[in-house]
Amino acid sequence: MTNYTLRQELLEYIRNLKDRDYQENCWVKNNCPPNVEYDELKLTINFLFDDTVFAENPEYYLGAELQDKGEVSAVADVCRELRQSLNKIGVNKEDIEYISDPCWDNVISKAEFAYQLLSVQNS
Repeated sequence: MTNYTLRQELLEYIRNLKDRDYQENCWVKNNCPPNVEYDELKLTINFLFDDTVFAENPEYYLGAELQDKGEVSAVADVCRELRQSLNKIGVNKEDIEYISDPCWDNVISKAEFAYQLLSVQNS
């Protein structure tokens, strides 16, 4: 996988984390956009926490997938907020339980900021 592809994948996952309508329609109702066959929160969690080290050490990607310390910080904030929500709500819950909890607003907020920052610098 090239750096561009990993960055694009990160952007897609962050975009999904910032979009409550997408979460309700695709994750909960399985009514995904035409270009998405299937999606759920677990795929985002796996990408950020298991498949990559974005959650544990986003600085690892500095100079490659993440262009500067601002991007590193924004991705770290998303992952930290997501981890806090998962810890508060619990593991192995239904996606609706996560996105319905008031703490989920913080995940969306951090993801919106990160997405805006990474999108601008990606163009």
